[in-house]
Amino acid sequence: MASDPPPFQPVYFIVVVWGDEYRDYLCRYCLPSLTTTGNFGSLPSGAGHRLLVCTTPADWERLKDAPAMVGAAAFVQPELVPIPPRPDGVSNCQHMGVGHKAATDIAFRAGALVVHLTPDMVMSEGAIAAVLAHWRRGKRVVLAAALRCAEEPLFDSLARQGVFASRADDQAPLPIPSRTLTAAVLSAFHSETLSYEFDSTYLAEFLPAAWWRVADGRGAVVHSMSWAPILLDYAAITDHDTSMLSHWTLDGNYIDANFGADAPAHAVLDSDELMVASWAPAEDRRRDLAPSWWKGNTALGRWYRRMILWSSYRSPVFDDTKRNLFRLTVRWHAGEMGPDWADVERRAGTEVAAVAGPAGGPGSLSRWAFRLVARLREWPRYAYLVRRGADLTVRALSGEADARRRLAFRFRDALAGLGRGRR
Repeated sequence: MASDPPPFQPVYFIVVVWGDEYRDYLCRYCLPSLTTTGNFGSLPSGAGHRLLVCTTPADWERLKDAPAMVGAAAFVQPELVPIPPRPDGVSNCQHMGVGHKAATDIAFRAGALVVHLTPDMVMSEGAIAAVLAHWRRGKRVVLAAALRCAEEPLFDSLARQGVFASRADDQAPLPIPSRTLTAAVLSAFHSETLSYEFDSTYLAEFLPAAWWRVADGRGAVVHSMSWAPILLDYAAITDHDTSMLSHWTLDGNYIDANFGADAPAHAVLDSDELMVASWAPAEDRRRDLAPSWWKGNTALGRWYRRMILWSSYRSPVFDDTKRNLFRLTVRWHAGEMGPDWADVERRAGTEVAAVAGPAGGPGSLSRWAFRLVARLREWPRYAYLVRRGADLTVRALSGEADARRRLAFRFRDALAGLGRGRR
C-alpha cells in the first residue's frame, strides 16, 4: 500500500453477488482489475478499508478462500454482509437492493468513502487513485458514464490486446490501461447501447443516453443520464434514504435523494482519466436494430430523433442530477483525439442544447406540434404504468407488505415530482 497518511475516512468497496456465474465474474475480472498498483495499491495504509460482500452464506463459503479474495485481502478486509437467497418472482435488480440497503447503512454509520462495484465490471488501472485525488480536492461524489457492453466481443478484444497473456492464473491481478479498456468497450457495445447511437436509423424510442461515432468507431462522444457511482462520501450526508432500493437499483434516484443535484461532484468526462466496463451476454435482451425510414437523414428523420431525445430527457424516470449530467460532453477514445472531434461535438451539442435548454423545442416545426406528437408517443407507456399501478394497489390492499412499501414510495416520489414542477 501507499505510505501516505490515511484519509479521514476508510474506503469501503461494496458488491452484491450470488450464484456461480457472478461469483466467477467477481473473482476472474472485477477483483483482479482492482488488485493492482493504481487501484487497491493506491489506498493509504492503516485506514481500515473494507470489502463488503453482500451475498448468501453458501456463496460466501465458496468466495472467502478464492485466490482473488485472498489477493484483495492484502489491501482491504473482506467481510460478509449476509443476504437471503433471491425469492421466486423477485427480479435480480430488486434483490440487489437488499444488499445495497444493508451495506450502505453500514457505510453511512461509519462515515466511510464508498466505491460501488458490480461483479460484472472492471476498472482501468489507476481508477481508484484518480477518484481519491478528486476526494482530496473536495469532491464528495465521483461518477462515470456507464453503458452496457456485450460480453463476448468485449473479452475477445481484451484478449487480442494481450490483457490476459501475462496472467499466472485466471484470478491473478489484471491491470488494464484506460485506452486498452476503452478500445475494447468501443468495439463491443451491446445492441442496447448501439440503439442509442443518435445518428442511426435504428435509434431506440427511449434514450437514457445518446452517443455519436467518431474516428471510424475508435471514439465516441457521449451524453448520458446513466452514470455509475464510482465514489460516494457518506460523511457528507446527515440522513440516509434507502426507500427506493426496495424496487430500484443504485442507478435510480438514490444519489439525487441522498446527495442532491448540488453536491460537490466530479463527472469523468475523458476516458483517459479512468474507464469502467460492464457487460451482459450479447443475447441478453438483444435489441432489434432494423432500420426505420422515418429516422433517416432527412428533415423528418432529424426532427423525429430529436423528439425522442426531448421526451426521454423530460421523462419522470430521470431526476435533476441525471438531467444536469446529460448536458456534459463525455469523450471515450482509444487514441489521440483529432480535428474530427470538434465537428462531432458541435453536432452533438446542438442536439443536446435543443432538448436540455429551458426552451428545448422542435426546430423547424412548431413547438405545439412537437409536444403533441411526443405526448401521443407516451400514451402506451402511460397506459402500462396505470395498469402496473392498479395491480400494485390491489396487491397492497390484499395485505402484501412489499406492495404497500412500493406504493408508498411511488406516492412520495409523485408528490416530490409535483413539487419540482414539470420541466
